[in-house]
Amino acid sequence: MDVSLCLPPSSSTMAGHFQTFTSTPRTFPKSVLRDINGNQVDVASLAEQYQLIVITLKASWCPVCPELLKILNVSGLRDDQDVYVDRFTHETTRMNPDTKKFNRLLLRHDAYFLIICPGPESELARIQRSVPFLSYPFICDTDLSLASDIRLRMSSDSDEIWPAILHIRPGGDLSVRAIWIGRVPGSYGQDALIEDLSTERFFVESRGVNAVRDAKQALHRLKRRAKKWERRPGGDVITHDMGLPHDTIPFSPPSTSTSTSAIASTSSTPPSPTAILTTPTTQTTIHSLPTELLFQILSCLPTALDTIRVAGTSRAWYLLACSVLSSQLRELVARVSPLLPKRDGNPVTVAQEVANTSLERPEEGGRPCGIRKLEARVLKLDETVGIVAKWDKGLGRRGGRELG
Repeated sequence: MDVSLCLPPSSSTMAGHFQTFTSTPRTFPKSVLRDINGNQVDVASLAEQYQLIVITLKASWCPVCPELLKILNVSGLRDDQDVYVDRFTHETTRMNPDTKKFNRLLLRHDAYFLIICPGPESELARIQRSVPFLSYPFICDTDLSLASDIRLRMSSDSDEIWPAILHIRPGGDLSVRAIWIGRVPGSYGQDALIEDLSTERFFVESRGVNAVRDAKQALHRLKRRAKKWERRPGGDVITHDMGLPHDTIPFSPPSTSTSTSAIASTSSTPPSPTAILTTPTTQTTIHSLPTELLFQILSCLPTALDTIRVAGTSRAWYLLACSVLSSQLRELVARVSPLLPKRDGNPVTVAQEVANTSLERPEEGGRPCGIRKLEARVLKLDETVGIVAKWDKGLGRRGGRELG
């Protein structure tokens, strides 16, 4: 076999084409597939849960393409394989234990793999067993429709696919980004894949380190604000110099009826929680409730922004809002901080220092935390910190309009 056929076009006559080969816009055509065992593969859901990686094999008879899968096994997917011997170059690769531990996190928990090959199914099953690569679905692209849609069919009259490593991004359009295209003995693309997965994890972890730092600063500012208003003399209603005047809070105006039920019955849409909490009848009733119960009520508001919007109602509500926001920030920090990298048992506090594969990556419930789960928590913390920071800087002076 001429293994050079596994390279993307690179001759002088194809140079212009090759320049854009890896950057060609691609979209994965199907959100649901069937693997060679008849199992449904929900591509859209997998892309939301993992770094969804597609590995294409040129053809079932190609001896080069399955080597990438064997290398991934040794790199971190399998604990019982630590040495890889290239059947073509005869080079031996031995995995460093620390490197393998980090790769295991990337390959097992951050990433998920789909293998696509022209078929036939019986040959794909043979490859899956012989590698082995049994934990991931193999998709038989018999008519090369998938390869054509993601622009990896070698030619219109070819029954072969360009060997590639692709990343399917989450979202409705399932856009596809090329990580590596081409595969020859000694060059399978595994280093590019590991680097890509590492870069994504380092980015999320560094963002988490910054979010935790900013949250702690926000907690300190909230504490100072609360102390200031506890000591402030005067009436109960907080005036304009507080930064969030009660008369400009952008909730829906209450009905002229003093009944909360009247509000609901005269409006085609239910009133917002903020509107209900700030009606005269509700205010009269609520102020007679214990502080602990009021804290629970404010804690049930959908977002930090909703909490801030009712903070301008009165001094008591303002202090409660500070307390609720502080509690929410502490809870979010507690969900993020334990999962961030540590050195000698101590959390890394400088974002740039997370790009180190030897750092400790803590587990949650005895299981490593995948990148998508960590990312969701970091984004929620970051969002809440951002809302509180804007309020603190006075950007919500017109009732939070800049915040919304």
